[in-house]
Order: sequence, then structure tokens, then C-alpha cells
Amino acid sequence: MDVDAIEASGNLNCVGAELAVSQLLSSVARRNICPNFVITRGVFTCTHEPPPSQWGYKENAAPRGTSYDGRGSHLSLIPEPGRSANYQYIRMELCQHGDMEDFIRKLPDATLSPNVCRNLLFQMAFSLHVASDRFGLKHYDVKLLNFFLQSALDPSIAVDSHPNVVLRYGVGSHVFRLRMDPSNAHIAKLADYGTSVLRSNADGQPVSLGQFTTLENTPPDYLIL
Repeated sequence: MDVDAIEASGNLNCVGAELAVSQLLSSVARRNICPNFVITRGVFTCTHEPPPSQWGYKENAAPRGTSYDGRGSHLSLIPEPGRSANYQYIRMELCQHGDMEDFIRKLPDATLSPNVCRNLLFQMAFSLHVASDRFGLKHYDVKLLNFFLQSALDPSIAVDSHPNVVLRYGVGSHVFRLRMDPSNAHIAKLADYGTSVLRSNADGQPVSLGQFTTLENTPPDYLIL
């Protein structure tokens, strides 16, 4: 991200808050409390913007592919010509199946089976529950585009001989088991906390313009004046 451009737009505090929230929720995933958050692995700054040939662009989001195997580290690190600025890079885990909206769109008839749908919906709801229960977080922009899919398979086992995957979730004295066929074993991971709020004192307060992010996904009760 271009820090100078963000500061000029007056959104520096907002972006800083988003990064802080992502670190909080990432720690929950790293400690195996809840796997349903995208893990942030590090942050660094650089004077050069990310080259589209390596980092992607609108027409090609993944020019280097959707997985990383360590090869290609010999590539030249000389930046492409361009203006120098203050860029901040966030190193995050790579969710090889991309966002859920794009994933569903590529399925036959753009349809999930009932069992797969139940498993993913439970994970999505559980991520919001944990974020709210531990940090009082309200996301305010829940949509398929803000959930990413990571494989739940053991990479050391071939898919055709992989056993069924079972994810176990505990809520109080209750244990929920999500049984997944290897062909559809995915972990849903929540991301994008730009409009989220951590303040518990926001409960019961009027809705502000900050909560109107993606209009087509706005809860109907927000639109009642």
C-alpha cells in the first residue's frame, strides 16, 4: 500500500486500525484457537511499489500462480522503473483457492452442495463469533469476497488416498464436528477489517456512514430511516 497516498486521503488511521485488527485475529489463528482468520506473517516498508508482473493486477490477480513452492527465489530483485514513495507491504498466508465469491463462481452451475455449504457457513459464523467474543469486534462488511479458502488437506498425502477431514469446534460444553470429503476440504478465513470496530461501547449505538461499505450487502435494517 502507498502510505503517502493513504495519508493524503486522510485514511491513515483507518488503515492502521485495520492492520492492528488483522494482527490480533492472526494471533488467534496462529495459536490454534480458531483457524478461520487469514494469518499475517510480517510487515515491512520499501520505497518501491510492488511490480504487477510479480504481485498481480486487476486482469491477472495471480501472475505467479496460486501456490508457493520456494522456487524462483533466484529472480532479480531489481525494482521495475517507477516513482519512489513510501510503500508498506503486508506478508500474509497464501490461500490458494482465493476468495469464496470467485471460488463459487467457477463451480459447475456456480453451486455448492448442501454439505459443503453447511461446513463453510459454520466456519464463517464461528470466525465472527470468536472475533466478537474475544475482542468485541463487529466486522460491518461480511460478504463472500471477504472470506478466503485454504486447503484443509495434509500436503504430504495424495488427494486420491487422503482420508476424510474432520474439523472440531468447541463452543462451551458443545463440540461440533465438520466432516469433509478430501475433494471439498476447505478452511474459510475471514479478512478485510477496514470497517470493523473493536469498541464494545458501540453496542446499541446508531449506525454511522462508516458501516455503509458494500451497499448491496447492507443489512435491510440499516436502510430503515
